[in-house]
Amino acid sequence: DTIAGQYPENIALDDGPSGIRYGELARLVSGAAGNIYNVCPGAGPVILMFGHGADMIAAMLSVMRAGACYLPLDPSHSLERLRAIIDAAVPALVISDQANQDFAEEIAEIAGAPAVLWDDLMRPNPEAPPIPYPAADDLAYIVFTSGSTGKPLGVTHSHRTLLGKMLIYTNAERYRWDEKIALVSSYSVGASQAIIYGALLNGGALLP
Repeated sequence: DTIAGQYPENIALDDGPSGIRYGELARLVSGAAGNIYNVCPGAGPVILMFGHGADMIAAMLSVMRAGACYLPLDPSHSLERLRAIIDAAVPALVISDQANQDFAEEIAEIAGAPAVLWDDLMRPNPEAPPIPYPAADDLAYIVFTSGSTGKPLGVTHSHRTLLGKMLIYTNAERYRWDEKIALVSSYSVGASQAIIYGALLNGGALLP
């Protein structure tokens, strides 16, 4: 919200002819967060299964704004790997785009959690009550290691940790509000989070 207030007309997500500006993204996230909170009022984690694009980024931000933590899963990974992650994370909700709906429903059945389409969460709900902002030490997201030495291991990141890492990353890379940053790696890779928030926490444009 702070960045959106500073740069409301800047392009936040450069994913199409016009892109999504920070002011527009903030309104989208606020509305979707209220709907997510109604479905999953706890801390999560919330599995996200999307292809590359602006919807995935908006969903990540919305889950955090709802006070839950997100767990990005790559739909191209094997079911065996995803099952191991699900068993360790015990997710409370699965959100997906339409392209990954069938797989997401299978994942939700394994997890014993409801599955919801992102398109449904974006619909305005004027009756949604205001929700509190998450605390600094609340979990923001979880990513899992490759599991090359055994089972995949979950690495948790709080909002405080995320912000601290991004301050270091911003100073090292000298990111500015007028830059465009491309994301080419999978959302489920830990390094991708630095690219995503390196752009969005500095008012720059992310090419997802």
